[in-house]
Amino acid sequence: MDVEARNQYLRELREGYSLARKAAKSRLLDEAVQRTGLAHKVTLRELAHPVTLVCRPRARRRRT
Repeated sequence: MDVEARNQYLRELREGYSLARKAAKSRLLDEAVQRTGLAHKVTLRELAHPVTLVCRPRARRRRT
């Protein structure tokens, strides 16, 4: 599974994961680990707390 396909799969799974109960979350997480090949903790982090793709511009320091 390439990176783009994996991210697409996790995006689709994230919606159902956030609405599921504890038992269903465990089942979905185990399935995602098996399909993606990622570590359990990495998959959990991706599903529970997605990283936003919008980067804020850094504040510049004032010239003195």
